[in-house]
Amino acid sequence: MTPSYRQKSGTYPLGLLKMTRRIYYILLVGIIMFFLSSCDSNVIGFNQESNTVYTIDNYPISSLKIEMEKSKMYFRIRKVVSLKGSTCIKLDSLGDNYKIESIRGFKAPMGKNVPMLPLEIYEINHSSIGDAASCIIYVLTDKDGRVDRVMSRYEYEKQEGLKSN
Repeated sequence: MTPSYRQKSGTYPLGLLKMTRRIYYILLVGIIMFFLSSCDSNVIGFNQESNTVYTIDNYPISSLKIEMEKSKMYFRIRKVVSLKGSTCIKLDSLGDNYKIESIRGFKAPMGKNVPMLPLEIYEINHSSIGDAASCIIYVLTDKDGRVDRVMSRYEYEKQEGLKSN
């Protein structure tokens, strides 16, 4: 007994094959659109006046890794699990939504703030969104501990390359 849509010769009618291809293409385009629309980014910026790290696309920050190169500190600022994340984090007063955790036994600042030390280089790595590439910025302070410059990873590596030559 053959299905009603199959012809007696055992082949499918041309109209059914065209409809199957059309459904296949619609599904394919739908899946591609879903993946393209679900891509967020980890791009961050830094406000020098308020010492605040913020996301460009207003996505909440769940984790920042910070390395203080001259002080040999490496730590993570992580969102407290039960609380809602923010789109910006003020480094000199984290508040109750975030906590500081040491990474791999390195020193970490005590308390609820990241100290802005004189002549320090801060590498800030944001990777809250798992399917997007992480973003790294460098914050350099002057002799008084105020933010002097903020650079992208590319700018910083270019500057370091010029120093080594």
